[in-house]
Order: sequence, then structure tokens, then C-alpha cells
Amino acid sequence: MTNWHRRVWRTCFLVVSCLVQTGYGAPTPASQAETPSIEQLPAAIRAAKDRFRPLKAEDLEQARKQLDTAVARLDKQLDEDGEEGREWRVYLLWDQFERELAEAEPHLDALDQIYKRFTEDREGLEMAWFLDARDALARYRNTARNIGNAKLPDLYGQVLDALAAQVEAYTKNPTAKGALAIGYLIDQLDGAGQAPDVVRAVRHHFVRPNLEFVASAEFLSAGLAGPIDRTEPVRDNILRTDIRGEGRTIGRTKVELVPDERFAVIDLLMEGTNRARHVGSNGPVRIFSDANTTLAARKRIWIDENGVHSFPAVSDAKTANRIRGLCAVRGGRLIERFARRRAAQQEALGEAIAAEHAEVRLNRRIDDEAAQKIPRMHRTFVEKFRQPLLDRRLFPRLLKFSTAADSLNMAAIAADDSQLAAPAPPPAPSQPGQVQFAVHESLVHNVADRALAGRTLTHERYVEFFTWLRGSPPQEPPEEKNKKWAVSFPELRPVSVEFAEGQVSVTIRGRRYIEDEDSYPGMDVSVRYAIETSPQGITLVRQGELSIFPPGFKPGGTARLTPRQIIIRKLLQKRYERIFKPALLGEGIELRGPWSKLGRLKPVSVVAQDGWFVTAWQAEGEEAAPAGEASP
Repeated sequence: MTNWHRRVWRTCFLVVSCLVQTGYGAPTPASQAETPSIEQLPAAIRAAKDRFRPLKAEDLEQARKQLDTAVARLDKQLDEDGEEGREWRVYLLWDQFERELAEAEPHLDALDQIYKRFTEDREGLEMAWFLDARDALARYRNTARNIGNAKLPDLYGQVLDALAAQVEAYTKNPTAKGALAIGYLIDQLDGAGQAPDVVRAVRHHFVRPNLEFVASAEFLSAGLAGPIDRTEPVRDNILRTDIRGEGRTIGRTKVELVPDERFAVIDLLMEGTNRARHVGSNGPVRIFSDANTTLAARKRIWIDENGVHSFPAVSDAKTANRIRGLCAVRGGRLIERFARRRAAQQEALGEAIAAEHAEVRLNRRIDDEAAQKIPRMHRTFVEKFRQPLLDRRLFPRLLKFSTAADSLNMAAIAADDSQLAAPAPPPAPSQPGQVQFAVHESLVHNVADRALAGRTLTHERYVEFFTWLRGSPPQEPPEEKNKKWAVSFPELRPVSVEFAEGQVSVTIRGRRYIEDEDSYPGMDVSVRYAIETSPQGITLVRQGELSIFPPGFKPGGTARLTPRQIIIRKLLQKRYERIFKPALLGEGIELRGPWSKLGRLKPVSVVAQDGWFVTAWQAEGEEAAPAGEASP
């Protein structure tokens, strides 16, 4: 690679790095001088009592503008939805809604009626355009109600007292219940436009990444690096000589991770040698030659929350040419002597031109190959992950990719304005692996609360979600395929997990179940696993049978299950047994695509501690290539 190429390449990356808005999504933390420490936080919260800000007409006007923006977006979406959009307008009392928005003063009773429509358990209301309008309407209603409210200063003080007490307790013992309470309280303050410094400080300490992923350089190399052995025809024109022949390129590709805290930056390196045998035609002369070209190329890929991107390939080539023979098809010895003298004079220039042409061909080939893969990767990321989550307002608050010299890293925060995330970093695995995952309890709670709370999951939606997640429909027993079932979840904590003391506990709460045409009462399904290590590996072993009982039911007490509760309990037992098997993880993960040669990923470390579930995985098959080296 020439110095000029290097300068251009580095300049391009620096410019793009500055221009691309990574949009990590997390609130910008205040400086250390402005943010109280975790020990000072409760006192700082209580000290904010004297900074109550009465709501004014300007606040209502700002809330009104936010509502107008959200409603305009929803209006546009409903127009695009055609007949379905017209049905939504009827359901949402759209004509009445528009009249209210045209009024100078809000009519709270009418707005309450419209708001209730946005909060019903109706399929489709989970989409972002409905949620944005719902939340903007809620803020507008609440602001209108609280302007001039004489009780608001006292309520503000009570919220701060409760928040300080919850923070003190949560700091000593971070629990899911405490996180739920703190999230609710800061959402109340944020929604009322009160104590922004307090809200910012709480999020600074308790909204940290709750999902982390690490892939080692050797694991990436195992899938992306490899040998090159390619034979291709050669056709070129150098110094008016038409060249025909065949060349064989032997080499390898490597993977190099470029340390960067803003993006995941991967360089694909290619090194090889092309040996070619040519016949050149220039007028009456035929030149028979061998060319030996050393090749080196670099293709830079970078990943951020918006997708997968790349720069054009850059390469360097050096050619050594050896003339095996020369003949004149007409003109005799005189022409041959002249041609030999001319070829010797132009040999160095010809080699330089040949090397330059080889660089162009190599760059084009690498970019053409990348053009088939990278746009597909980007499209998959956007269409299968980013956009569906954005449409449902489930996209992480933060999604940050980075690279170190020996690893590609990803950190995410799944939490909305009323939710906390992880209060501390994850514990280290007992043994490192080629791939590592760390999931905090809050990720499961937050995503489940946002996606399922107060909603009904039908069989059709389950199949749709599973297909989106795995790329194929779920495998169901024949007797289940034609059944229609649904589960309605409660408004609060539909799914809860606990990762502590080497155990994993899961509870799924159903408010109501429907099996075909029959409706059944609510049941909570709980299961507990313990981490066990044996000569065969690490496994999550289920502790006892599934616990399936109505909410608040105490087994062994005087209460008895009703006949319908017994029926749904048996049905749920059969369904959830397929999910919560007696043992999990032990079989590992089957690798696909270019990583399939590594066999399966097997867990080498599983940790359940302090709200974190951390796993490290190692390929059991062919050993992954060291970083920067090609696979055998």
C-alpha cells in the first residue's frame, strides 16, 4: 500500500468518524464535578426540595407542541395504512381528537376518554407512532391538570423523599422491586419537568449497560479469514501490447481489529502471490513471458448502531516480469532484434504499469465481493433488527460497538425513561472464552414490561415473533399446530428473572389464558435452575418441577384449585415443559456459515451473581485461528 493510499484512507475514516452521528442514545452524563457520588445522592435528592418549579402556561404550550408533532406523525402513518388507518381513526375517536387539538383550552374529560383508547389491549397499539402520541397526550393532560395545583409542591417533596429512601435501599441491596420503584419516581419527575439534575444523577448511577457481548479476534478470524487459491484468465494491455494468459493467486486473508471506542472496526487483509504465464501481441511481435506479482490489500469494515459500513479497498502490488521468448510473425530477424531491445528498455516501466493494473483489478475484485456481502449484512441488520425494534420503541437506549486489539465488543442499555438498567458492571467469567455474553436482570424485565405488560400474546403473534427471531417458524407438535391460544399479561412485571448465588429463576405471569374458544383464569409459571459442572461440561439443571399456581396461591394451604384452574394448569405444564427442559446449555450452540467448521460452541463458564447472568463459550471443534492468521 502506498503512502498516498494510507493518507487518503486514514483521512476518509477520520472524516466519517466525525460526521457520522452514532447516537448512542444514553443521556449525556454531567461532569464528575456536577454529579453527586452514589453516597451523596440521597442527600442531593432531598436538597432538591427547595427547587420546585411551578408549572406555567409556557409548559402547557411546549407540551402542546410535542403533542402536535406526535399526532402529525400518527396522522401520516394512518394515511399510509389506507383502510386499516381509517379503522384506527374510528377507534381513536379521531374527529373528536382533532376538535380538541383545535381548542385553545384543553377539555380534560374528553382527552381522558381519548387517552383511554390508546391504552387498551389492542393489537397494533404497541407501534411507536401510537406510543409517541399516547405519551405526548399523557404529558399534555398532566401538565394541564397540574398548572395552578396548590398540592403539587407537597407532592413534589413526597416524591423526592420516597426517591431518596428508595435510592438508599437500592444502593445497599439492588433488587428488581427497588429498580421498579425508582424508575417510576424519576419518570414522574421527568414527566413534570422537575428536578432534571436529580433525574440525570440517578440515571448516571443506575442506568448502565445491561447487555454486553465480546467476540475474540481469534473467533472472528476463524470465520472471516482463510486461504486463497484462485486461477483466473489474464487479459491486459500494457504499452500497446495486448496480453493474454492465465494466472494463479495463492495467499490468505487475515483479520485485524483496529482499536476504536466509537465503532467496531475490522480490517480484512489479503496477502498473496500471483504467478501468471502470458503471451503478448504487439504488431508483428509475440512476447512469451512469466510474471510474478506480490499482492497486499486492505478492506476496512466498521459497525455502529446504524448498521455495517465499509470503505473502498486499497492495495499494493509489485510485479517482476521474465521474458521467456520473443518471435516475429513477420519481418524476420531485424524486427526481432528491435523488439528485444525495445522490451529491455521498457521492462521496468512495463512492470510498474502491470503492478498498477494488478492493484486496480484486486481492488475491484475485493469491492465486488464485499458488495455482495456487506450490503446484505447491513440490510439484515436494519430490516431484521433495527427497524422492527424502532417501530415498537424497543431499540436500545444505547447500542455501542467498539474494538480492542484482541476483541470486538458490544454494549447495550435496554431501558426507557421510567426504567433503570444495571447498577454495576458484570462479574468476570471464571474462565474466558472465544465468545462471552453478559445479561442483567433489568434487560429481561425492561423488555418484557415494554413489550408484554397489559397486552395479549396470541399464537399468531408468537409464531410471527419466533420466525423473526430465528428465521423459521417454531417446531410444534402436531396436536398444537391447529390450536389457537392466547395469554393476557398483567400490567406489572409480566416476566421476572433472578440471577443470584449460582441460580437462575424465571416467573411468567398470565392474567388470563385462552385455549381455542375457552377462557381460563390467570396462572404464574415459575422455574428455577442451578449451575452444575460435570466431566461432560456446564449445565443449567432444573430444580424440581415447574411451579404453576394462581397468583398469590400458597401450595399446602387450605385453598384448593378450581376445576378450570386444574385444566389450565395441566395445559400449561405440557406447553412450558417444552421450553423449560430438565437441563439447558449443556448441548451448546451449533455454529453456522463460515464458523460451522468449529463445531459447536460449548459453555466453559456460567456465572449467576448480583443480578447478572454471564456465560463464556469455546468452540469444541477445529481450533480457531489466532488473531491475524488464516484458518488452516
